[in-house]
Amino acid sequence: MTKQKPDTITIADIPAKMGSLSAVVTTGLKNTIPTGRFAQRFSNAAETHYMTPDLVVIYLARRVGEARQAQERAKWFGGRIYNRLTGTDGDRVNVTGAVLAHAMRWLGDDVPGKVPLEATLRLPFDRAATLEKRLREKAIKEGMID
Repeated sequence: MTKQKPDTITIADIPAKMGSLSAVVTTGLKNTIPTGRFAQRFSNAAETHYMTPDLVVIYLARRVGEARQAQERAKWFGGRIYNRLTGTDGDRVNVTGAVLAHAMRWLGDDVPGKVPLEATLRLPFDRAATLEKRLREKAIKEGMID
């Protein structure tokens, strides 16, 4: 019997959530609709192989922004329901190992040993926000953004 390779690595003291309604629906759609499967494979390939520094900045800024919105929504009952149904979490930011590795290399940091590029890492919000801020500052310094 072979061990299954985990698709999510949790960097925290809490385990990754089981799946959300949106994850179940998208998984069902991508498995039944050929274009859905193609789009998912293309998205996975883009996240793990084709990240330039400007795309890493945009990707991480978007993910951190989504977590900030989830934190704001969590302040009221309807927002907590929305977060639960969509699987968004204000305390964690989902980032692929490839994006994390590209970001750290671009900043000149040492990449932690053996980060699986295709894995999804759940970074604590404060660490992801700090990384995003450093990336944004470097991008401004290099003239990539205003």
